[in-house]
Amino acid sequence: MSRSTLLRGASAGALTVLLVSTPLAQEKLPSIDVHAPRRTFAKPKPPHQTADRSTKVEHVDSQTPQASAPSDGPGSSQQGTGLGGRFTGYTVNVETPAVATKDNIPILQNPVSVQVVPRQLMDDQQAISVEDAIVGNVSSVQPSPDTFYDGFTIRGIPNVGIFRNDLKQFSITHLQTANLQSIEVLKGPAAMLFGRLEPGGVVNLVVKRPLDVPYFSFQEQVGSWGLTRSTVDATGPLTPDKEWLYRLNLSFDRSDSFREFVRNQDAFLAPTVSWRPTQQFRFNFDAEYQNTTFVADADNAIAAIGTRPAPIPISRYLQDPSVTRANPSRLERGLLGFDWTYDIAKDWNVTNRFAYTEMHWAQRITDYHSVDPVSGFVTRGDWDVNSPDYGFTTNLDLNGKFETGPLQHAILVGADYYNESSPSSGVSGMTPAVGPINMYFPTYSLNSYVKPQNNFYWAFRQSWAGVYGQDMISFLDDRAHILLGGRHDWAEYGYGFSPNSFPEAIAPYDQSSGIGF
Repeated sequence: MSRSTLLRGASAGALTVLLVSTPLAQEKLPSIDVHAPRRTFAKPKPPHQTADRSTKVEHVDSQTPQASAPSDGPGSSQQGTGLGGRFTGYTVNVETPAVATKDNIPILQNPVSVQVVPRQLMDDQQAISVEDAIVGNVSSVQPSPDTFYDGFTIRGIPNVGIFRNDLKQFSITHLQTANLQSIEVLKGPAAMLFGRLEPGGVVNLVVKRPLDVPYFSFQEQVGSWGLTRSTVDATGPLTPDKEWLYRLNLSFDRSDSFREFVRNQDAFLAPTVSWRPTQQFRFNFDAEYQNTTFVADADNAIAAIGTRPAPIPISRYLQDPSVTRANPSRLERGLLGFDWTYDIAKDWNVTNRFAYTEMHWAQRITDYHSVDPVSGFVTRGDWDVNSPDYGFTTNLDLNGKFETGPLQHAILVGADYYNESSPSSGVSGMTPAVGPINMYFPTYSLNSYVKPQNNFYWAFRQSWAGVYGQDMISFLDDRAHILLGGRHDWAEYGYGFSPNSFPEAIAPYDQSSGIGF
């Protein structure tokens, strides 16, 4: 695919205004100590404090005693304890399990290394993208060498898997933090739980869940290079008995760049509905819609002369704005998914997750092919591609605990399935539509580009199914632990190519011509 990238409109020292309306439950009355012949009243606790650099307004609703206010202290990786379910600090309770491990084993006891980026940290650092939230906060993690799609290098191994609530995600750019409760980074091999992966680890995005306490917030961010971002987070019960709950996250941001013609605009919508008919059953339905329009940069920034950058301003734009600015790249993504959990018994539960994703890409950049350091002329090629992606993924997990003599067992048995297909077509390589540019004395046009006829058609599909199981054995008064597990996969992968048409691209492969699937 494209070797370009999306420039994150960076904003050091963003200005934030947050408006919160939270009708909470009845506060606990101060405790009373009676000492004859008089009684004294204990001093009430000070109001809840956070490190969030924003304005908050809290309201107490004395008419709703059944809704308890959040308590102080760290939360789990799934649920915070502050306003809106946010964490009250930068740490999580290590006695709770992580979503990414799929089991009910506490983070402290699990032999897998899991580091969590909580919501509070994302808020305080004003992190807009997932990359902003992870890099610099999680050790041994750097951005992936692939500069177009969002990705990460963990422990020196690039292109690790990105998951959303334990379900694999397509390759995507500009991952949002607006509807995330936390980000879990699992370091080290994780193929036993997730299938075919690079051994560096897994990034798991944990989405926000509806609360039974009404909460609303609006936030506006302003930053450098014209960055503006507006977000809304609203949640609460849909019915008086709190059997149905909702949460809605909205985000819209746009930014320019220090480089001419580069820009980004991103709209994001993520509603969630939860159904809790009994204490044993929990059902969540999620939807996401993202529409991103951008002019990419990075790889095709400043040309090199020898081993040094060319002596031109960093604001100089050497792509063709008639291709990129007049016809910007676009990503349109939709997701529908659900997950449910049923508690069979005290220490036994079953969980099912499902997600269907559909994406439509329009990628437009101009590549550098050669540079004349004397005249300054840079020859360029065209990359103008349309690439839809379709796929779905699901898994089913059974968790339980039991004892055999002095041994305590925490077992996980599960199965998962992933399917993805993508037919792409477009223009690649040197074309008369994109001429050279002089990097010392550039001239630009916004209406000179006429897309040539497509010169490649590409079809791709992959799928795999897997079954897995593990047993965490604890003994010596829970001071020693052994994890045993295994997995078996069935995988299919294939792609086809043709310079003429899709029917040729998906036809049986012709070894003599290199055409076909």
